[in-house]
Amino acid sequence: MKTSPILRPLLGMAVASAAFLLTPDPVRAGLVLEQTVEGSDARNETVMRIQGGMVRADICEELSTIANTKDREVMTVMHPAREVTVMRQPEAAAAKATTPPMVPKYTATGLIEKVNGYDCAVVTMEVLGMKSTFWVAKSYPEYDRIKAELATVKSAGDAAALPPEMDGMILKSCTGSEGFPCITTVKSVRFEEIPDSAFQAPAGYTVTRAAD
Repeated sequence: MKTSPILRPLLGMAVASAAFLLTPDPVRAGLVLEQTVEGSDARNETVMRIQGGMVRADICEELSTIANTKDREVMTVMHPAREVTVMRQPEAAAAKATTPPMVPKYTATGLIEKVNGYDCAVVTMEVLGMKSTFWVAKSYPEYDRIKAELATVKSAGDAAALPPEMDGMILKSCTGSEGFPCITTVKSVRFEEIPDSAFQAPAGYTVTRAAD
C-alpha cells in the first residue's frame, strides 16, 4: 500500500516521536579521554568520561569509579563481584580544616618536548617534598571546549589554584617518587555521546552505601 504524499511528513514525525518516547536512556555529548597509566610494575589502559559534573573512570576490566561532583558521591564498581560501594564526601571539608592549605610551587622549566606530536611546555610542581612533572600543550584542538567540560568537575578553588603555566591540555604527567613513578599519558581526546547509564550503578549489581 502506497502512502499519500500528504501523509508522509506526518508519518515521519510520528515515527520520530515514537523513537524518542521509547528511548529510555538519553545521550549527550561528553568528553572522553583514553590514557595509559604506567607504574613501577604495571601498565593499565584507562578510559575517563566526563559530562555535566559527572566523572567515570574505567581503570581496568575489574574496576570502575563514578563520581558525582555536585552531590559529592563516589561509586566504586567492582565488576567481578558485581558490587557497588557508594561513599559521600564530607561537605565543606576544606573549610573545617585546622591547618593552612598546602600551596604547590609550580616552575616552568623552559623546556619544550613533544607528546603525541604536540609541543608541550614542561612544568614541575613541588609540594611537601614531592615533585611532579607535567607536559602541557598550549595549542591543542578544541582546548576551550575541553577546558569548559573539565571545569564542570572542578571547584572554584581548584580552578584558581592553577597558574598560567598549567593553562593547557596536560598530555603527560609523572608523579610519585623516583623509585615508584606513576606516568599517565593521554592517548586520545574526543567528544562523543555518552548515555546517562554510564554514570549509574550497573543493573543487577548489589549497591552498598557506606555510613556518612
